[in-house]
Amino acid sequence: MIIASQKNLKLVIGVLSLILFLLTLKKLKEKMKKK
Repeated sequence: MIIASQKNLKLVIGVLSLILFLLTLKKLKEKMKKK
């Protein structure tokens, strides 16, 4: 295994977690609007 692959894996995990965070924020905003 190349060391760079580990860095890429960390980067991918970071991006995925950020996307999930943004999606949850969108859902929370939609719930607030319904109220």
